[in-house]
Amino acid sequence: MDCNTPKRTDFAHPPSQILFIATYLKKHLDIHVEILDLAQKINLENREKKLNDYLSIYDDFKFFGVSCYSSSLYLDSIFLGNTIRKLYPNSCIFVGGRHPSIYPNDFSYPESPFDYIFAGEAEVELYKLLKKLFINFKRPIKPKIINCEPLSVNEFVNIDWSLAESLDYIKNPNPNIYVFFPLFLSRGCSFRCNFCQDPNNNLTKCYRTVRRLPLNEALNAILSINQRFRDRKNLFYVVSISDPLFGNYDFRIKLYKELIKKAPEQYYGAQTRLDLFKPDKEITYIKKLKFMIEFGMDGGCEKMLKILNKTRQPNKYLRQIVYASKKLDENQIFHSINTIIGHPGETNKTLSQTIEFLRALVRNKHYLLPHIFRYGWWPGSETYDNMKKYETKYGTKFFFKEWWKFENQKYTALLLNPSNEVNFIDITYNFRDFHLDLFKTISKNRIGQREDMKEIRQKYFFIITMAINNMKHYPATFLKDVREKFPHLFDLN
Repeated sequence: MDCNTPKRTDFAHPPSQILFIATYLKKHLDIHVEILDLAQKINLENREKKLNDYLSIYDDFKFFGVSCYSSSLYLDSIFLGNTIRKLYPNSCIFVGGRHPSIYPNDFSYPESPFDYIFAGEAEVELYKLLKKLFINFKRPIKPKIINCEPLSVNEFVNIDWSLAESLDYIKNPNPNIYVFFPLFLSRGCSFRCNFCQDPNNNLTKCYRTVRRLPLNEALNAILSINQRFRDRKNLFYVVSISDPLFGNYDFRIKLYKELIKKAPEQYYGAQTRLDLFKPDKEITYIKKLKFMIEFGMDGGCEKMLKILNKTRQPNKYLRQIVYASKKLDENQIFHSINTIIGHPGETNKTLSQTIEFLRALVRNKHYLLPHIFRYGWWPGSETYDNMKKYETKYGTKFFFKEWWKFENQKYTALLLNPSNEVNFIDITYNFRDFHLDLFKTISKNRIGQREDMKEIRQKYFFIITMAINNMKHYPATFLKDVREKFPHLFDLN
């Protein structure tokens, strides 16, 4: 497999959730806001010193906000909060994001660095709080939890992308980095997949309440990115529509038509469900754009689709995947399919059925990239909230029930035995074998040669090459690290 386009070696995603809040505050309050993307920096060696150096220039700031979007960032968020508190003991520190919305009490404890914990969509409540604090600045005696209601469409703001100019990969563009500008044209999802975080608290309202921008505002949100960054030298970017569900059919068709008229030269990406996608009609428009589309298939066999609560018609769902991928490939549209393995209930038979389905799906395809993910169990999901059900029904073993509180989070979220007959060691080897089997097939097929999307062809090429190289060593490396850190787990199997 050869590829003649420039090699790109990394991916960057501006922190959209923080940018939404910063934009809202900037719009409604006369304050100076700065965005710090520390996602990479806090994982470096000597991170405390480096983080101190990085934060030391903000001694005139009174307020600091920390985003804990994912449970896997819990300990990093605590570390960052403690670092800010040591540097600026009299400052006011907020925390928000998905994990604080699910378990706000994880951030409320004696000596917690945080003053306010926001659960839910925080823009309006943070604005109200800051207005009060500007008049009478006083920190609470102990951390205070603020529950937030879902925002209405009238309260949505389109991100002010000038706030992202300070981010390293935008301030100093690197030709070897893909920048994915995450754009949300809606909030909320009406589906109830069991693996997805959908907790029974205030975030449920925010997550379940589907709210969509009107077409004109959605289009303006997309065009504002192009207007600011289109001519930026060395900045290669994709406008990535990151909604839980990419609009409804009528909305998508209207948006495609507007993009064809107003910005057909830009790269776009979006994700949606295959059972909502109408290939025969939508492909007519998508093929006129430089558009990549991503589908969360999630289960590759009927039994797992039922366990995941992905669909009530699994056989029809799988047929829809086969048909949509065939049509997309024939029309030279790059698309990806996401699949989860190792969810509670997984057996040797379901693993075999999944790989057989995927193997047939990628055969002779040139524009399809399958993504296989090991199941990680997330607090707030149906699976997490009903562990006993899975333990009783399938023999699932969950080894770290508060895995985010352990230092080795890249392992602990993955360490479970899906069923009586499949354990985490089996999944480790299957994870490798699935990747090698599918990606070697794709390598032989060769990636599509669409002339106007050479950069995306290179992206696919790079992902496949890296996956093949990494997967060869994955089981040995993963299991060696797990054995060193958690040797007792091998006895429990």
